[in-house]
Amino acid sequence: MSLKAFLKGNTKNIGTVEYAVSDRFVNEETGELEKFKIRAINAKLDSQLRANCTISKDGVEKFDSNRYLALLVTTCVTYPDFKNAELQDSYGVKDETELVKQMLSSGEFTKLMNKVQEVNGFRETYQDKVEEAKN
Repeated sequence: MSLKAFLKGNTKNIGTVEYAVSDRFVNEETGELEKFKIRAINAKLDSQLRANCTISKDGVEKFDSNRYLALLVTTCVTYPDFKNAELQDSYGVKDETELVKQMLSSGEFTKLMNKVQEVNGFRETYQDKVEEAKN
């Protein structure tokens, strides 16, 4: 065993994963599907996203899982840039989380969300947990 494997400069970079969410997004020049680029985030940034989605009211904390998942997707997807003003304007929205919900069908969003969770090392996706709760 060696502690050196855990040093920042020695860890393997997860990198960026490309994923075609839908056949609706086609490059005009090449005719190929446009792929979303997805990066993993560290636990610190994930904690910040979770905190941003937690509201305390009357001593009770409420977690907005829908907002968290939208923020997780928009934070991890580097292409397309959901913060891009031109892209937001084309869908008539002014916020990246609203853009991703407006731009993608519910099925496409679920596919992208599951891929984002996979890239980030979540063994069970949100959809897996939903299915488990149903049973």
